[in-house]
Amino acid sequence: MLLVIFIGSVRIRGEYLNSMFVAVAMDGNNNTTAIAFSIRVANNVNSCTWFLMRLKDAIGEGREVAFITNMDDTISSFVGQYIQQTFAERSVVGGMSNTVFTPYVEMVLHKRMQKSLRWKATKIPPKISSPFPSDIFRIFDLKRSCVVDLNRHTCSCGK
Repeated sequence: MLLVIFIGSVRIRGEYLNSMFVAVAMDGNNNTTAIAFSIRVANNVNSCTWFLMRLKDAIGEGREVAFITNMDDTISSFVGQYIQQTFAERSVVGGMSNTVFTPYVEMVLHKRMQKSLRWKATKIPPKISSPFPSDIFRIFDLKRSCVVDLNRHTCSCGK
């Protein structure tokens, strides 16, 4: 079940001008339950980040969470940054673990990668009068030369 967390902040009046951050979740009976609160410096990105990091530690890893908030861009930017960081970490870890390819396919891919190491791609300079526009490249291999058109998705080698 998807965990829905409502996050908000309230200004505290007084001589210190702080804010109270509150995180509320709904239980199975649709009752709201306060799960975290903090009094921090108002309108400070570090305060908001600190609160959300503590909230993340309290929730734990591996849970799907939906945030609902009407706060300013600090929470939105933090959540967006955290999501990007999480997906980047997953892709790095996933790349180091098992692959979906069979050993034969990995061998073929490795051979093709080794073969492509000797290729050299040069862009045809615009200064030289040429019938080729700027999206066309000339590829040099040890055995042959090909012209690749990126707009038409074609190659003169026929592949």
